[in-house]
Amino acid sequence: MTLAGSAKEILERITIDLLIADIVLPDAIAFAAIDEAKRRNVACLLMTGSWPHMAELETNGEFHLTKPFRLREFIAQVIQRIGPGDGYN
Repeated sequence: MTLAGSAKEILERITIDLLIADIVLPDAIAFAAIDEAKRRNVACLLMTGSWPHMAELETNGEFHLTKPFRLREFIAQVIQRIGPGDGYN
């Protein structure tokens, strides 16, 4: 199964508020999963340490965290995408 197919299958079974993805995965590039999440109006937080992928993200107007990043930056970006929430459920 392709990464896009796996993402579609997972997103059909569960509801998520935020997809957090490193662009470079062990067996693929995460763009297919990200595209599927966006089709379903799921917010995305992308990260990469790969210079070529940083350039591609920036060309497409995609915000991303550049690795390494501080936990504070990560949390701020999560809150920006889904809001502060009301604690643990």
